Amino acid sequence: MCKIISKCIFRRKKYEYTDSEVDRLYKIVSRFFDVIFDSDDELESSFLNPNEIRRLRLSEHHALLRPIGWEIVAEIYKDAILEDKLEIFENKIVNLSWSLESVAFKDIIYVRGKVVSKDKKYTVMLLKHLLSLNGVEDLDIPDSFLNDNIVGLLQR
Repeated sequence: MCKIISKCIFRRKKYEYTDSEVDRLYKIVSRFFDVIFDSDDELESSFLNPNEIRRLRLSEHHALLRPIGWEIVAEIYKDAILEDKLEIFENKIVNLSWSLESVAFKDIIYVRGKVVSKDKKYTVMLLKHLLSLNGVEDLDIPDSFLNDNIVGLLQR
């Protein structure tokens, strides 16, 4: 995640970083984790309870209890910083469903009960689109949304 988020600070790979660059990255990554955990009480409280973690991962199919979920949200966070939309990201992230059964994940990276990581760019684009809309909920999105609009989202 740090590698993904660092791309909003460092334009190219470097091998030596100044203390101020490291401090800036630390602050950005810390804020990232604060925003994510503050946006999902269930996730935050689960870290003290192994049974709750198991339930969220296996029964609820929580995306942030899988590495790909963190990669996707880190990518969106990085883009929000680069596009100067961090405040929008922070306000809208609380409305997203992190279930792999939700419209943003199902049949894209979660197919027939298995995670397929090769198509995560579609989920990144769809979640970015959902975060840019006012008051959108999974129930407001028709089943044909992906078929009708995913191509247009990827061409932006």
